[in-house]
Amino acid sequence: MTGYLVLWTAERVESAVQRLRRIWGAACVGTSARTFGTRCDVRDGKDVKDLVAFAQRNLTYIDIWINNAGSNAYSYKPLSEASDEDLIDVVTTNTLGLMICCREAIKMMLNQRRGGHIFNIDGAGSDGRPTPRFPAYAAVSRVAVLLPC
Repeated sequence: MTGYLVLWTAERVESAVQRLRRIWGAACVGTSARTFGTRCDVRDGKDVKDLVAFAQRNLTYIDIWINNAGSNAYSYKPLSEASDEDLIDVVTTNTLGLMICCREAIKMMLNQRRGGHIFNIDGAGSDGRPTPRFPAYAAVSRVAVLLPC
C-alpha cells in the first residue's frame, strides 16, 4: 500500500480489522497506519455523510471512491421463493445505497479543488444476462452500470 492512504468500511468493523491485522500486520489499521476503517450502512444517508466527514478528517482529500457494497440477502432462490425482506434488503443496499454513496461522493469531490473519480463495482447480471438463482441481485446490478456518477 505504499503511496496510498486507504479508508474502508464494513458492517462488522472489528472482524474486518482483525482480518487486516492478520494479513498486513498489527500496525496496518489506525491513526499511525496508512489505512482507516469505520462502520457505514450505505442505505442510511446520515451514515454515508458521516463516512465522508470521517474520510475528510483522516485523509483530507478523497481522490478515488469505490462503491462495492452489495447484498444478495444470502439467498439463492428463484424470484417466486424470495421473501419480501430479502427483496427489500437487496434493492435498498444495491440501488438506494449506491445512489446515496454516489450523491455524497459527488458533493464532496465537487468541493475539492482536485476533483476525484468514482468507480461503481457491478455484479452478476449487470451485463443483462439472467441469473436464475438470484434474480433481484442481477436486476439491481444493472444500476451500477447505468448510474452516471
